[in-house]
Amino acid sequence: MIQWLVWVLITFPASRGVESRRDDVKRISKKADELADRGEYTEAIELYETAFQKEKNEVIINNKGVALDALGRHEEAIQAYEKAVELSEDYSVPWHNMGNSYQYLGEYKEAIECYDRAISIDPRNPEIYFDKAYVLSLMGKKRKSIKTADKGMEVSEGKKTTYLLKKAEILEELGELEKVLDLYNDVLLDDEENIEAWKRKADLLVSMEKYAEGIDAYDTALTYAPNDEEAWNGKGFAFFSLGYYDEAEDCYQKALDIDPKYASALYNKAYLYHTLGEYEKATELYKEVSKIDPENEVLWNNLGNALYNLGKYEESIPYFVKSIEVNPDYEVAWNNIGNALDKMGNYEDSLFYHEKALDIKPDFDYALYALGYAQAKNGEVEEGLEKVNISLDLNPEYEKAWYSKADILWLMGRTEEALEALNEAIDINPEFPEGWELRGDILEDLGKYEEALTAYEEALRSYEHNYHMTNDIEYLYEKGGLLKELGRSEKAMSLYDRILDIREDIEAVINKAEILVEIDEPREAISFSNKYLDEEDPELYYLRGKAFEGLENSDKAEDNFRRALDEVGEKARISLSRLLADEERYDEALELLEEGSVEEKILRANVLLEKEDFEESRDLFQGLIDEGEDGLQAWFGLGRAQRMLGDYKKAHRAFDMCLGIDDGFEPAWLEKALVYKEQGKFPRAKEYADIALDEAGGDYEEAATFLNELEKEDFN
Repeated sequence: MIQWLVWVLITFPASRGVESRRDDVKRISKKADELADRGEYTEAIELYETAFQKEKNEVIINNKGVALDALGRHEEAIQAYEKAVELSEDYSVPWHNMGNSYQYLGEYKEAIECYDRAISIDPRNPEIYFDKAYVLSLMGKKRKSIKTADKGMEVSEGKKTTYLLKKAEILEELGELEKVLDLYNDVLLDDEENIEAWKRKADLLVSMEKYAEGIDAYDTALTYAPNDEEAWNGKGFAFFSLGYYDEAEDCYQKALDIDPKYASALYNKAYLYHTLGEYEKATELYKEVSKIDPENEVLWNNLGNALYNLGKYEESIPYFVKSIEVNPDYEVAWNNIGNALDKMGNYEDSLFYHEKALDIKPDFDYALYALGYAQAKNGEVEEGLEKVNISLDLNPEYEKAWYSKADILWLMGRTEEALEALNEAIDINPEFPEGWELRGDILEDLGKYEEALTAYEEALRSYEHNYHMTNDIEYLYEKGGLLKELGRSEKAMSLYDRILDIREDIEAVINKAEILVEIDEPREAISFSNKYLDEEDPELYYLRGKAFEGLENSDKAEDNFRRALDEVGEKARISLSRLLADEERYDEALELLEEGSVEEKILRANVLLEKEDFEESRDLFQGLIDEGEDGLQAWFGLGRAQRMLGDYKKAHRAFDMCLGIDDGFEPAWLEKALVYKEQGKFPRAKEYADIALDEAGGDYEEAATFLNELEKEDFN
């Protein structure tokens, strides 16, 4: 919200004997006013001080305070205003301005005291009431804020558009968005061609995620002011939020055609490219923004961040350095150098930059967290945790400090303590997306998937509430993954459809196709994936292969697996090898398999078993077990190979090892039955085959067939 610092032009009554001195003061003050009007505040401040030394006048020192505020030197501005009220205690303007200075510093209680003093002197000034109402809204005092804004309307002597718009700003800060919308509509009833009201209404609708209505409002504004670059820029953002990136780019470009140096549109266009993954284009546009305002340390820092996002950590550092050259006390850039070094694995050197940021701003929360993380990565985990605890000692009501503590505790394996710390963060601020996300991660780590899903949903909701955009699409993927883990396939697929409504994202396509394959809907999986084959994504071809395999169409399955082979790697090799082995093309299957994972080694041993190379198969299974890979499949395969070789004692032992791992593994019970049959021990064979059938719930065709054949045998 824009605050209204009061600039008072100086006039002096003439007085006998002092005209010459006062003429000099007027001349100096007038020059100072001119400099301030041009934004040359440093020079204006020097002249105001010169004039004040000549004439201790409350208006001069007030104006010096306004210039200091404009430079962000709020503490010095407060000192100037205090001198003004010392000279004239009943002068309302410096009290009002002092309240604004305290507001900028976040010292809201002191701000309210100043506003109250100004109101006691000038109770008919609506500006003071609206400034006070805004600070009350920041303090979360909703009722008092609205009451104060209403008083501002009352003293404004009528339903004036200016003050309706100011009240709207207060209500928007309080989250009363529907009431704000009503106020804008009231303004437009009285003044249909009020461009500012149309733009604000459009902005509000976009913030409420009513993007189509927002676009309509921008269009109305543009009807009255077709060359309003702000409206084109806002319309572009609405299109961007809907995922209509071409339309968004067109709007940003129209804004830039009107004003090629319009930084907001340049930035939004850069961010659009960033969202699309076109990081090089984004970087070039960020550079254009920095040319418009080369003395703006934030822009240089953003350019560094763009390169950082490209993974060009070393290349990003000079731009952070440039930011520091513009403003050596810009702690954010110092900290970002540390972040870049962290990404490069240079944790030891990064500590200096995080500490430098804290030297400039000891209570810089992110630098404290970053320093803690860097120390943890550098093996100083306890020290890192200590840094976060220091931040909590300074401010136990700050949710980000609790978040940082929770994250480090989780890294240390102290999961329950991490959850407790994180709960503190969320209790302080329920609209804390990072906190909800980490809570979900921790709960997922604990296997509490339902609670984790709730946390991710809260993370997504609060993220959208705070940022009004969908660029953190990972929240949706996290939610989809949990839905899938919980077996809620339909909801997971609906979520991926939602992602695809936002933008055509191949990862969402793959995730949905994978679910369709897993729930045995191969035809639907093929039909769905066919829409996106122009993406030429190997993962999609792999899933098509699995779908065709489900339809027993071996030729098409093989073709799709081969398309995926080079990029997808192991799982494509395994799927294709199994397909070839099923067709008894054993040599081709073996040629594909590499000496890679345990799964590939087990498959190789099984293919050799099917090929009747029993000794080589046995040796491979035994080798896996000797190497410690003694899982169910390794023991089962070894038992089968030993049975085929007639080594029944070792076969029994191998199958017993399987049942020790999982006594409900019915194939091992049936294999033991086969061994007993081959040994001529028919009653034992029947006993174990019955167990296999029972374990399968009566639905085990091989066991039933075995028992039928056994009935024909002579048990005597």
